[in-house]
Amino acid sequence: MKIKQKTVSGLGMALGLLLLVAVGLISNRRTEALVDANNWVSHTLEVISDLRQIHADLLQAGDNRRGYALFHDNGEMTRMIESITRLGPDVAKVRHLTADNVRQQARLDLLEPLIARREALLEGSIPAMTGGAEQSSRVRAVFDQSKTVLDGSRRILDEMEAEEWELLTAPPQGPAESAGTEVTGAVRL
Repeated sequence: MKIKQKTVSGLGMALGLLLLVAVGLISNRRTEALVDANNWVSHTLEVISDLRQIHADLLQAGDNRRGYALFHDNGEMTRMIESITRLGPDVAKVRHLTADNVRQQARLDLLEPLIARREALLEGSIPAMTGGAEQSSRVRAVFDQSKTVLDGSRRILDEMEAEEWELLTAPPQGPAESAGTEVTGAVRL
């Protein structure tokens, strides 16, 4: 009888220990999943923030150009150049953060030439603005082109942000699953 009691006690102890190990493993996996989900959300929110910063810099540069045109304040020119200077690193950061997303990379490929065109228009419009009344039609044409480019940039940035928000509600996809999706938002000048 004592042998059976020892066997039952040993089995009970082993079963309890096995149950404890199983609960520990399950808890560990759930914690890892929670940490991964948190990292995914943080990453996505960082991309969204950077996309908004790109748009803000594009707008700010235009506002500063207008301020310079109205008041000939060199501080406005300096702030315009600072906004333009931030764009390159901001786009590079988003490119790095979205390196695993083929659609976002394709959108960045469309966005970068628009940003370069906006920069050229902003910087190129300054001499025309200081040229007097005879330059007003040229200035107007540059402003119109710049607005068209800004609108195209905004459409692409909106698409990118919308996709990032979708990623928050969907499970992560591998590159093979996202490779064949169409990208829109191109602007032709």
